[in-house]
Amino acid sequence: MTERSSLEFRQLKAGLACGYGTTKRLCDLIGLARAQQLIYQCTALTAVEARRLGLCSEIVEDEFELQASIDAAVARWRQLAPEAVAAQKSMFWSATQIHPGAARHAELVYFRQAWGNPQHRDLLERFKA
Repeated sequence: MTERSSLEFRQLKAGLACGYGTTKRLCDLIGLARAQQLIYQCTALTAVEARRLGLCSEIVEDEFELQASIDAAVARWRQLAPEAVAAQKSMFWSATQIHPGAARHAELVYFRQAWGNPQHRDLLERFKA
């Protein structure tokens, strides 16, 4: 977000309710009472308030800096092994959506799936050299 950005849940003003998992994710992130306040009151949050609640992770000065930040993040993500990213995404989902014991088991399964991907093999080869 930029310093001038704001975040507002306007669905009720438009005659709609939240969709696509917004309600669950918002409750998980900020709790039921605060989520209800934001949704029912259509409260606009400043960038600083959104970051304090964990709804954004970074505030930049302006749109140019925002684009530079996005470009830098994309460049970092392009360096990651797709197999490892997919496994990690599955691990995060399991960690937050299923029983802890099952999540620990799932993490081992996903770790095994990521093991030996091309980027990992290349790193192991360079380490042996």
